Amino acid sequence: MEHFNFLKEAYPYALRQIGRESPFLSLVYVVFAVAPNRLKGLISKKNENKTHLIENLDIAEVVSEFAAFRNRKRMQLQWFSPEELSIFPGRKTDIYSKGIFEENEKSILMIPYKSPVDHKWDLFFLYFDRNRLDFGMHPVKKALNIAEKQLLEISFKHKIQVMMDDYHKHRRVLEKYRKHQAFLFKQIEKKAKEQKRTAEKFQALLLYIINETIAGLEKDSGVKIILTDELKEKCHQFAERPQLLQKKLREAVEHALSFHLPGEELILHEWYLPDDDTIDEDEGDITLNDKERVIYELLEDVKQSVVKLKKEKKKVIAINVIEYMNHKMTPQAITDYFKRYSEEIVRLHDRNPGQWKILRDNFRPYFNIVD
Repeated sequence: MEHFNFLKEAYPYALRQIGRESPFLSLVYVVFAVAPNRLKGLISKKNENKTHLIENLDIAEVVSEFAAFRNRKRMQLQWFSPEELSIFPGRKTDIYSKGIFEENEKSILMIPYKSPVDHKWDLFFLYFDRNRLDFGMHPVKKALNIAEKQLLEISFKHKIQVMMDDYHKHRRVLEKYRKHQAFLFKQIEKKAKEQKRTAEKFQALLLYIINETIAGLEKDSGVKIILTDELKEKCHQFAERPQLLQKKLREAVEHALSFHLPGEELILHEWYLPDDDTIDEDEGDITLNDKERVIYELLEDVKQSVVKLKKEKKKVIAINVIEYMNHKMTPQAITDYFKRYSEEIVRLHDRNPGQWKILRDNFRPYFNIVD
């Protein structure tokens, strides 16, 4: 696995900057570690437009020489002639042959930089054009003197050091950010798994309570009870109140049995099961005045009628609702009744919103008032 992906951009960036700021360079290349025991080469050549194009540099034949050279404990800036470098096209000599050429023939500057991957030396090679720009003067064909070389050494060593150090600093910030992000994602994933396990436990417990309760009710009633998917979904409201769920299921089955035909399976729909926000009589009954009591009883009568209509898959409209009601009313009368006592009906609804959910969902006179 390659270390520090940012290195793939750091060295091309450095080569581009060096080429852009240095018109008297004909080419620049770098050999660097992308992983322990794995070297890579990049080269920046000046084209006809005098811009530098970056390409991969094939160092397969000389990788062992470079590996040995960059393994030195101490490394200083050095000047080479083209013939001294085996990377130079057509040359097979050693990477460094001290004393073969005179100093004034050496126009290639090698700048070492400590690798963050294997802590050996990454190597920059800067080829200065012999028909060079003499620091702002007209081009002259002569070798670089010692003073000029010292000035170039200081300048380019500083450039490379600043560029690479800057990249390393940004890399450390990026790595710290990535580690922090990875930690956060791991925590989120851990929480999600914990929540999933908790939800699965609740689901298993809920299913056990439902199955046990229904099995007991089937035994008591002698009737096969089928739960709709909608009712099972509604049971999730009671996941944290298992005792209340058992009570509500028993009430729902008792209610449904009052409309059940002998010999048939009992289909238990969701509307038989009140919402969890329904006020339970054991936990605190609704206190009603005489007027509210009359309205409450009428709403319950309408509710039972709507339940029957839903079971028989009939349309829930006033003319059908009154057929199953104990209160004898005309379709117009029931509609007028809801309008006349709308304020009282709204107050009852607000105090016990789940009690008449089936009316709110299916009976328009009630829906028009409370919604």
